[in-house]
Amino acid sequence: MTVTASDIKLRYSVATGAAGLANAGTRDTSLGKYVSTTDVAAASGGGSFFDDVQSAEASAGDTEYRCIFVYNSHATDSALNVQVSISGEVAGGGTTNIALDNIAAGAANGASALSAVVANENTAPTGVGAFNTTPLSIGTLAAGQAKAFWLRRTVAASTANMTGDGFTITVGGDG
Repeated sequence: MTVTASDIKLRYSVATGAAGLANAGTRDTSLGKYVSTTDVAAASGGGSFFDDVQSAEASAGDTEYRCIFVYNSHATDSALNVQVSISGEVAGGGTTNIALDNIAAGAANGASALSAVVANENTAPTGVGAFNTTPLSIGTLAAGQAKAFWLRRTVAASTANMTGDGFTITVGGDG
């Protein structure tokens, strides 16, 4: 049996608890450390990752971060050549970039942190690669492993308020 698209999950991160796959996560608390038990609601749409661009953010400008995991939930097989990318950003909103966390892929249910942790959504993570818009190569994810990546949304000063600001995240690879 090979890994299928339904075996590869996008999961929120969670900084609480003592191991991965033990606690639920949300968009707003996805600030790194462990893999949560919560799948991202949809692979597209900024609302799955960031809130709407509010008046204060639109006026002053704002940069926010989220830690998301790519998780191979298959029981036995590895996912090969895994990549993650963003595309289709909504015009007029924030600009979103991605970066891989420097901690290697590991057991999603392990007690070791699988990513950097930030104090709040406005704190930049340390120990991550360069933020950019090009696809990121994760490589091989063995059964039960996860790898963290970070999203950075930058809202320029004097941007209009915006609901529905968004983008699409695509995860691909070989079974």
